[in-house]
Amino acid sequence: MYSNYDANKLIDQFNQIVNEKSKKLLRYFLTAIVGLGLLLVLIIYATLNNTDAMIIVSVFGGLILIGLITVVFFSKIIPSNNTTYNFLYPQIYQKINEDLALELKYQTKNKVDNSFVQAGGIFNRQVRVHVYRNLSGKTENNNDFKIFDCMLITGGGQYQQVHLNGIYLFTKVNTDLVLQIRTGGKPQTKKYDFKKIEEVTDYKVYLEQNRSLDSVTKVLLQKLRELKIKLNAKHIYLSINEGILHLAYNSKDNKRMQRNLDQTKINRIYQRFLSEIQLIDELVNIFNY
Repeated sequence: MYSNYDANKLIDQFNQIVNEKSKKLLRYFLTAIVGLGLLLVLIIYATLNNTDAMIIVSVFGGLILIGLITVVFFSKIIPSNNTTYNFLYPQIYQKINEDLALELKYQTKNKVDNSFVQAGGIFNRQVRVHVYRNLSGKTENNNDFKIFDCMLITGGGQYQQVHLNGIYLFTKVNTDLVLQIRTGGKPQTKKYDFKKIEEVTDYKVYLEQNRSLDSVTKVLLQKLRELKIKLNAKHIYLSINEGILHLAYNSKDNKRMQRNLDQTKINRIYQRFLSEIQLIDELVNIFNY
């Protein structure tokens, strides 16, 4: 966790980067606005006695004003968002590495294919993966994992469908189980012959035809019930096949943009990131008894 001194030092660095980028972006846009303003003055001068032209010029002037307001707004938002992923989050993960002697590898907004989605069979096989935050490495218990803070999307424009806007993680587990437990929908794979367990009503549980609701599946089901509450998740999905556990959820607490930081907020982010990693060990340990 961050001490008051370390948190304030990090916040000062964050704010300095944001302010420098904001000023630079604002200068570029203001230069463009001034150029448009001068053009507007020339048009007004040339069309002073033309009523129709004046109407057009008034509309044009209004658009310039709206553009200026928009520029001022986004000159703060864009640098803050970029600096969050490119500076703040790497620093926090480095702090976790130092505190726990880990070797976590962090990437942001990198392009990845959807092979892990296809392997999990939870979501549509045609989804596009838009990554905000990508973490890989080993946990304290030496479990390999990958965590994506991402959006899974199909379609485009007004027909775009978001299948997940949250966390998707996967790790190896010691089991031959093939199952899915989910708050909604059904398995998106034809590789396995699933049957739905009708006796469970609050979740949708799918097992292979030759399987029954055993003790491990019941433990997993209870774990998901607890996680849905703990993570403040609207939806949560679990898939296991070929010895790989896939977990996806959209937490209402997963705030991507960070502004007006203080020590409490910094430590809250630190703890959220740490909890995601510790969750891997919790899930793997279910199969180690």
